[in-house]
Amino acid sequence: MGAAALLSWSVTDRADRVGEVPVAIVNDDEIVTGDTPMAAGRALSSALVHPEDDTFGLGWTLTSAEDAADGLAAGEYYAVLTIPEDFSQSVLSVGTDAPTSAEVTLETNPAASAVGALAAEAVTLAATQTLGEQVTDAFVTQTIAGMNSISQSLTDAADGAEQLASGAGQLADGTATLADSSAQLASGLSQAATGTQSLATGTQQTASASSTLASSAGQLAGGASQLASGSSSVSAAASGVAGGSQQLSSSLASLAATCPAVSSSPQFCASLSASAQAAATLASSATQTAGGAATAASAAASLASGASQLAAGTAQLAGGAAQVADGAAQAAAGVSSAASGASQLAGGADTLAGAATELAGGTESLADGLAEGAAQVPVTSDEDAETLASVVTTPVTVATDATSSADGWLAATIAALVLWLGSLATLVAGRRVYSRASLDSPASTGRLSWLLLRPRLAIAGIQALVTVGVIGMFGLPLTAAVGFTGVALLAAGCFTLLASALDGAWGRWGLVGFGILTAAQAASSAVLPLQTAPPVFGTLNQLLPGTAFTSLAASLAGDPDGSSALGAITVLLVWSVLGAVGVRWGIRRRRALTGSRRSAITVAGGAVAAQPVAG
Repeated sequence: MGAAALLSWSVTDRADRVGEVPVAIVNDDEIVTGDTPMAAGRALSSALVHPEDDTFGLGWTLTSAEDAADGLAAGEYYAVLTIPEDFSQSVLSVGTDAPTSAEVTLETNPAASAVGALAAEAVTLAATQTLGEQVTDAFVTQTIAGMNSISQSLTDAADGAEQLASGAGQLADGTATLADSSAQLASGLSQAATGTQSLATGTQQTASASSTLASSAGQLAGGASQLASGSSSVSAAASGVAGGSQQLSSSLASLAATCPAVSSSPQFCASLSASAQAAATLASSATQTAGGAATAASAAASLASGASQLAAGTAQLAGGAAQVADGAAQAAAGVSSAASGASQLAGGADTLAGAATELAGGTESLADGLAEGAAQVPVTSDEDAETLASVVTTPVTVATDATSSADGWLAATIAALVLWLGSLATLVAGRRVYSRASLDSPASTGRLSWLLLRPRLAIAGIQALVTVGVIGMFGLPLTAAVGFTGVALLAAGCFTLLASALDGAWGRWGLVGFGILTAAQAASSAVLPLQTAPPVFGTLNQLLPGTAFTSLAASLAGDPDGSSALGAITVLLVWSVLGAVGVRWGIRRRRALTGSRRSAITVAGGAVAAQPVAG
């Protein structure tokens, strides 16, 4: 009844005192800045350290990684929650193509069998309450941004299509221009062919006429020269005839006038008068002839001038030939014009090529825009959808360190209980020491104590080695086999000495009662942290042999400096010494009781034979 009451008291309201359990927080998260700032690590730490109510239970402490590691090894912290550098970035990844759950690491002390589950539950709840809204906001923001990006991509695609249409129009215009230029080129080439033919014919006729004209001009020049010379002679002769005729006329007129005086022949006189008249007429004719000759000379001069002009005309004809050459140059210019038309044609072709290039570019832009738009359209597979749903609903996952498993502490608890029960089983060995003959023998108390403990300690050692072997066979965490074996042997010896001392002092009833209390205290500290127990149990845990649990757990976890195990081993050694002293005291007590009973029987005068004293 007392043991049950004590056990009940030890576990009463322990769940309400989990806030006393020290748990460290190491926040390595890097704050995200920019358009969507995020300080998820700071928010989660604040929610755990300064909760609005007792929802998150444990005694959270924000500290450095070094202090947390040292505190966990020394037993000052039952667990360490580490928030990684990319925690905020992972929270914001919910709206990206690769959403990932933000993961934190929870490393627990091997002696904290229940703290890991409590801490993981607290972290998950705090993350959901603290970061749920931020995760949702990030998801909605990223989704809207994605839709806006899709809209912009489709707009770009529309612009590309418009450019494609414009390029097609320019291509049509360039094609029309090319056709017109080709027509003009054909017409120009036709006219050039006709003009070239006419030029060839005219040039041939001009060459022939120029030859005839040159010959006639030569003859005309000769005749004109002779005419001029003859006209000059005629003019001079006519002038002489006119002068002589005038003198003759004057002489005949004078003779005719004097004829009647000197001649009696009227006929003669009339003949003189007629001759004078004829001479006057001759003189007049000669004068006219001289004038005609002068006119002829003038005409000859004019003819000579005409010949000169003809020569000049011939020169002009030569100039015409030059003009013909100019015509040829113009023909060349026509060819140049044709070349220009060809250039225009080439220009039209270039325009067409440019338009085609622009058309191709517009088409490529359209294709790229559509491809980009298609790529940005959120296409989510079933697996990605499941991952996204998991990230949104569970923004933070807790990864428990494998070294933080309670298996080590559970193995230590099992080993300690097995060794304790084994120590109870060894009580049957060496009980002959308590016989009346042994107690009445002259052997010393130390000798009897050794005879009692030797088989029991041997059995306890075998039990310890078997226990270590079984734990190793079943794959329980045994990271420090030598240390664990040593602690197991020490614990087995301690339990055997205590059991023997209690058996010798108060019999089996005291041993059973103390065993129940020890097992209850050990079990309660294994299920819940010691900080949640009433203060008296914290003190007793440091004094009772149940400290062996802590020692074994430290050995299993591979305590780096051995500080956690050292104190427990010291307690076990002290209890071992007390157990050995208790065995000696128990044997002395039994000897004293045996002597007292013998004296009482002798005084009573009884004849009953003394019987061995039973515990």
